[in-house]
Amino acid sequence: MRLLITVFVFITPVAIFLSCSPLGSFQLDSDKPDTFNNEENMASVFLSSLNPEQRKEALMALEDNSRERWHYLPSTFWTRSGIQLANLTPKQKELAFDLLKSHLSKSGYDKALRII
Repeated sequence: MRLLITVFVFITPVAIFLSCSPLGSFQLDSDKPDTFNNEENMASVFLSSLNPEQRKEALMALEDNSRERWHYLPSTFWTRSGIQLANLTPKQKELAFDLLKSHLSKSGYDKALRII
């Protein structure tokens, strides 16, 4: 069953921006037989690493309008939704980056790391 919730992590806007970029950063890896199931599994693994409070911060209903209000401005200008990387353990950060990596091509992932 598909994951019916949106994983809303601090890095998710970067993934969305890069995957929709006209620069063509997003591409399905042909050597991965089931890319979409891999992405769903990565999301499940990341979510299972979070405690209940972190999970509440990281998840957002697809219908929630705040998922559309993301930006790159410093948080002093506008409060960000989602969980911040600074609030994750090293293992959770690793899983968050694995999730990002599962959604992007190598060049897209490298670009995201430079932005973050």
